[in-house]
Amino acid sequence: MKMVMTIVPKKFAEETLNAIIEAGFTATFFETRGGMLRQSQTTMFSAVKDEDLVKFLRAITPDIDSDNTLHAGFGIEKQMITYNGTVVFIWSLEDFPDLSQKETE
Repeated sequence: MKMVMTIVPKKFAEETLNAIIEAGFTATFFETRGGMLRQSQTTMFSAVKDEDLVKFLRAITPDIDSDNTLHAGFGIEKQMITYNGTVVFIWSLEDFPDLSQKETE
């Protein structure tokens, strides 16, 4: 399972959210501001099954080509994709500890 954080310029937010929903996924989203000009973005979080990750990325980056970039981050599971001003970060949810286990002393 992957956690996908998609940061979208405000003018593309509705289009991107609709693409996520039409592809059969869900997203939690909120407006954010950042950068030197404090521009407005929408940040979306989606939990995506490993086998559905390519389908998800194709939904939000339909016209990806050589002008777009895919950066490997701090390991294979942490990646960033940029498209149309949109930035996507991907984390593996399997990296988190099982909190149901008791601590050892």
